[in-house]
Amino acid sequence: ADMHPIENLPTLFGLLRKALPDAETAAFTDWAPIANQIISPIGGASHLDTGADDALTDRILNYLDDHDPKFLFIQFDSVDGAGHTYGYGFPGHLERITHVDGLLGKLVNKYKERGFFEDTLFIVSADHGGTPKRGRGGWSRGEREVFLGVAGKTVKKGQISEVSLRDYPAIVLW
Repeated sequence: ADMHPIENLPTLFGLLRKALPDAETAAFTDWAPIANQIISPIGGASHLDTGADDALTDRILNYLDDHDPKFLFIQFDSVDGAGHTYGYGFPGHLERITHVDGLLGKLVNKYKERGFFEDTLFIVSADHGGTPKRGRGGWSRGEREVFLGVAGKTVKKGQISEVSLRDYPAIVLW
């Protein structure tokens, strides 16, 4: 897939690098075009790795044993793949959501183990929604509305309401 990167478009990695030149950043993605066409050539990360969700989680956990990144981006793709395969909201899709929730639990536990948890902002979201008939990209509620979970000591319940994907960088930077 060609992501058609926009020349000179600021990225979170680039903005962080400008504000905190020595800060360590990392990106772990399942979908290689994100790593190779967006993060690496435009924004850059101190550490970049790609792979399937389960193997990637093991590598993230190992990475976190010795590193404390200021910004860590993780993209798991198997939930999206299951939605495309089984239909969004069907058992195969829901089983994959449960599995990836377990992977996220391992990451949260690692943050607690390392003492990073209290000072970390966690954001979990999806790139798009879908329909039981595997539709995506349309204007139905199931296609245009996705889960956004934001947690951390600076987050006040109810302060983030309706947002768009384009709002995520502002949430992170705030």
